[in-house]
Amino acid sequence: MITLLQSPDLVGFRFDRPVRCLSSAVLGGGYTSPLSIVNLHVDKGYSGMNPAADIQAAAEGAKLPGPVVGLMTAVKLGRAVYASEGGVHVLATAGVSNALAAGLTPPWDAGVGTINLIAFIDGRATDGALAGAAITMTEAKVRALAGQGVRCPETSTPATGTSTDAFAVAALEAGPDLPFLGPATKEGFVLARLVYDSVTRSLRQGH
Repeated sequence: MITLLQSPDLVGFRFDRPVRCLSSAVLGGGYTSPLSIVNLHVDKGYSGMNPAADIQAAAEGAKLPGPVVGLMTAVKLGRAVYASEGGVHVLATAGVSNALAAGLTPPWDAGVGTINLIAFIDGRATDGALAGAAITMTEAKVRALAGQGVRCPETSTPATGTSTDAFAVAALEAGPDLPFLGPATKEGFVLARLVYDSVTRSLRQGH
């Protein structure tokens, strides 16, 4: 069983068995086998010295099973958007107050604003497929930003994301074999569309 978690402080998924996951999360990043994947809301003035520990404490407070993969955002979780189709599931929160253009925007002390993406797919994905899914999600996110006309305030060029974007993508380790999850595959096509739609809807809620 998979449980969608939605509260003012935490959104994500709880699984009844470990899933295979790749993420850039502050807690449990890399290739892992979590039972919970969460996105924790923090105040805009958050200055914690150990965000991973703060996410872990919040997950334990919510009685979520570990291991936990955890992301963090200052976006109000009322703007979280969940979408599902054909065994592909996406949960997005999007804020762009520190939008940047990768390779053009110079390093700077970023403000609050991030795009966090959590996805899982019904199937048995290889590690390479999960890496491909991460690329697919990123390409769809960039398309959503372009569609909403988001620009980097530092360079006045089209934004590709923010300085603190994070993702987690998981496979349930049950169902069809998924050797690839690029945008030209059936599952990758659906993943891209759901990410585009979810990021777009979350951005529009912030306007």
